[in-house]
Amino acid sequence: MGSRCSGMTRRPTTVKSSIERTVEVKFELAKQGDFMDLLGIDRNDTPDEIRHAYLRWVKLVHPDNLARNGIEHLREKAAQIFKALSAAYEVLSDEKKKQAYFAAMDRGESDPATAEDPEGRSRNEEEQAKIALHQARLLLRRRAWSDAENLLRKFVETYPTDSRALTLLGWCVFQNGEKSEKKRLEEASGFWEKAVKSDDENADAHYHLSLYHKNAGNLTQQEKCLKKAVKLDESHVAALREMRLLEMRKDKSDGAAESMGDFFKRIWAKLNKKKGDGEDAESEEKGSKKRTTKRAKAK
Repeated sequence: MGSRCSGMTRRPTTVKSSIERTVEVKFELAKQGDFMDLLGIDRNDTPDEIRHAYLRWVKLVHPDNLARNGIEHLREKAAQIFKALSAAYEVLSDEKKKQAYFAAMDRGESDPATAEDPEGRSRNEEEQAKIALHQARLLLRRRAWSDAENLLRKFVETYPTDSRALTLLGWCVFQNGEKSEKKRLEEASGFWEKAVKSDDENADAHYHLSLYHKNAGNLTQQEKCLKKAVKLDESHVAALREMRLLEMRKDKSDGAAESMGDFFKRIWAKLNKKKGDGEDAESEEKGSKKRTTKRAKAK
């Protein structure tokens, strides 16, 4: 019993020490910027193997794992490792970025992680763009439309075909009361059309484009965009709500048309009735005159 308890007390200490050593090693590798050494993979590893390695190390440096093993003092280093792991996985899980990274390594560049990607973006530009996007999302929650718009424009300069960023940028422009309504609608629709063109599977882009058509009074196009949004995302709350409002508007319009038709039918019936009554009166009057004449002759 005693030896079993002794073993149980030694095991956590061993695990704790192992994690501490691993964190220290990964922290140094993270500073060096060698993505393959950081993930512990080879050039020829498959995407699944890369993903498995990434998840393995992310779980190791997760705050819950640190707390569970009593090594929360390494939280700051673990955060830096996590950031480096995410950057490594982003590059090595994308074939184009991975090839650009390997090409930079083969050229002997001291820090291939900063190499430009195939579209000419540097790692620094990508990082700045992502920071801008993150800040813009925070500003959107506070409805700071103008400031969010400026940051999203910076992001779109780096990623001009990012459908979700284009959708958000259009929304900021649409909501920015500093511009005239006409200008806002035209500019916002331009971003939403680009978003749809970049990714036709983006339900939000189709929904937002429907808002432009709604304000432009083009209900046919509005309905088309809403149906596309709902088809792509059956639980899209905003699109479903607009669909219900549009259907209610159409039902009301149809009801008004039917009521107007009934109105004219009633008027027409009244006119026919009056005409019929007039004809009957005239006929009765003629008949009465004939009867009076016949009585006079008989006398």
